[in-house]
Amino acid sequence: LSLPLALELVDNQDSMNVDELCEHLTQIAKQTCVVWKQLATTEEDF
Repeated sequence: LSLPLALELVDNQDSMNVDELCEHLTQIAKQTCVVWKQLATTEEDF
């Protein structure tokens, strides 16, 4: 999670309810995990 993105989430907390915020964070986390898995797999191939 990048710092600018985290700050943006904090700014958006007033306009988003908790469920929306959690869902948003979950989607970001899933995308981040996918990228990490791809990087880990790529490193293992070398």
